Amino acid sequence: MASTDAGGSLLVAILDLNPFMWARAASDPERSVDFVRATEQALIFVNAHLSLRFDNKLALIASHQTTSEFVYGSEPGDPAVGLVPDKRKPANVYKQFMVIDDVVGAKIRALGSEVASLDASKDSETSMISSSLSKALACELSYKRIRPQLA
Repeated sequence: MASTDAGGSLLVAILDLNPFMWARAASDPERSVDFVRATEQALIFVNAHLSLRFDNKLALIASHQTTSEFVYGSEPGDPAVGLVPDKRKPANVYKQFMVIDDVVGAKIRALGSEVASLDASKDSETSMISSSLSKALACELSYKRIRPQLA
């Protein structure tokens, strides 16, 4: 979902992180699906969106089996950026890309640590995708509402 006007645009992306669905997809011999590679490709996509224009915005929502939450950019001036430890930046890396990769990676690892407490036999088919879509729509609408104020 993206919105555009005279200025930058907002990209809202949803990552489906249901561990049981990813495990099933990885065990299927007809598919060559790798969670890490798919996540890396999603990060490349969102970084490409941000590199197209200096004022492009991003919101990433993780849809897990039991929860749906923002992993990056729930609002303008996202406080998640402050969660990145100050570390030495490699010379050939754009700082904003490194921040996004670190914040999203940390939050996905935090969600992954909850997998041990989930019951695989109960509700392994469920996902919070509808909740994620609702959050994406609310984010898009709030961006459209504050966008005229920013100009």
